[in-house]
Amino acid sequence: MPTDYPNAGDDKKISLNNSKYSQFDYDFSSSLKENYPTLWGKYSTGGQGEDRTSFTGSDAFNAWGRYKKGDRTESVLNWIKRREKYFDRFKNSDNSIAIAVGFSKWGGFTNKFSQSQIKKVINQEKLKIDDKKQINMKEFKTVLPFEIKKTEEDELYYKIEGYASTFGNIDLGDDIVISGAFKNTLKNTPHVPVLWQHDLKEPVGRSTEMYEDIKGLFIKARLPKNDSFVRDRVIPQMQIGNIQEMSIGFRIKESDYDADKGVRLIKEVELFEFSLVTKAMNPQAVVTSFKSFNEIKTIKDIEILFREKGFSRNESKTVISKIKEFANQRDAEELKKQREAVLMNEINNELKGLTQKFTKLNNI
Repeated sequence: MPTDYPNAGDDKKISLNNSKYSQFDYDFSSSLKENYPTLWGKYSTGGQGEDRTSFTGSDAFNAWGRYKKGDRTESVLNWIKRREKYFDRFKNSDNSIAIAVGFSKWGGFTNKFSQSQIKKVINQEKLKIDDKKQINMKEFKTVLPFEIKKTEEDELYYKIEGYASTFGNIDLGDDIVISGAFKNTLKNTPHVPVLWQHDLKEPVGRSTEMYEDIKGLFIKARLPKNDSFVRDRVIPQMQIGNIQEMSIGFRIKESDYDADKGVRLIKEVELFEFSLVTKAMNPQAVVTSFKSFNEIKTIKDIEILFREKGFSRNESKTVISKIKEFANQRDAEELKKQREAVLMNEINNELKGLTQKFTKLNNI
């Protein structure tokens, strides 16, 4: 009995090697599925005839993945035959985004709609999605300052950590982020890129840890030292204080409106990224100085640090004088303890000498 492959009446081995339609770039399709799930799921792109509802494009992609791994079971061979009929059906279709996504799921392309054309159509749609994300990214600043740590010169990364968003405060856009808003997105997206000024084309690092606590969304991230933009642009701007804030880019999934307060209550978000920015929405937070405590060598360094935090000169000197006063008290107490210890040691030595003298007298 003939295989009826690739055409009815043919008797070739059921294999993609014998297909009339070349294989599409599997890695491109896999990346589309992972990074653009909305675009991937928007078009069901089912098979032909009765298969249009019973066998979807996602089913086809799964079977393709199994084939790539060496699976040659009956269900996979049936997919190969369905695939041939699918491309026979749509080979003269317009080069639309729906057809492009469909072809990427079914793993092939035609003479009319080549692989490069499919990628071009899909990439154009991905750019639209990226631009929309960037437009919709709402900025939040930290209520608490986030700390920037400078790694040793022989290490690979600069490391930063702090609160990228905080709960309960009203930002400049009259929004309040509610505790738990990031719970679900953190499960699905454990790491996000660190961007420069919310520019999707300017990644400068990646988160290493993200979690919610009672204050807000706490983030740890690293920035590669071998990135010249990070080393020559980002870090120097942090050091001189131009970049003192952090904000997040996200899409709101659930919210309510408090008419009495005139604010929106953000209950759930989908987190895309967080950014180092010049100015963010929440007016309460600033980034702490890039100077690490290990770099503070003199009283003058401490005064400069306080001035950078917004203290006046008099306030800085007052705080420093208090520190000196406490330090002097501590030093005086330490000196007193040292003198008492010396005195007790002298007394003990004197008592030992007297004891030895009395012992000798008793032995005479």
